[in-house]
Amino acid sequence: MYKKVLAMVGVLLLSGLVFAEESGKDYSIILDEREKKLVFEQCSRMTPTFRSNYRDLSNEVVEKIEQMLPDAVNKAAKGKSVNIDDYYRQYVAFEILRREFVYVNAFNKADVMRRAKGQPAYGEQFGNWESKAVNVCGGEMAYWGVIYDNETETIAEVLFNTRAKTD
Repeated sequence: MYKKVLAMVGVLLLSGLVFAEESGKDYSIILDEREKKLVFEQCSRMTPTFRSNYRDLSNEVVEKIEQMLPDAVNKAAKGKSVNIDDYYRQYVAFEILRREFVYVNAFNKADVMRRAKGQPAYGEQFGNWESKAVNVCGGEMAYWGVIYDNETETIAEVLFNTRAKTD
């Protein structure tokens, strides 16, 4: 009985991923204060430190960043092609010393599905990607983060995950 329940939960979680993928919305603005903090706890890439405050984020700013992402990420990929449409993205606005930034946490849709099928914990995490922080160890170019500077209206940095020992 226990195995059947786990199997059904896995199917529901994976169907949630498919629904999210078909919805056409590839990004989410993280609203929950706890989840905003967790987005920065990446285990395979650097994230901004010394954050002093978390802010609300407008769709207008997100759309501006969305327009810049393809060029910035492909430039940082150093010759490897990255199709932004292959990634889900989470957005969090924050401050460092009263200066406003936005952090983008991105993860590859196909890799998400692969990991979710093999590991129930990942299935739960990815199934709620629109409201829960996603953190994956390893994965290299399948997972990346972007720091956007609100003051200069530029993408300040693109950081890809490093290889995990188990990858």
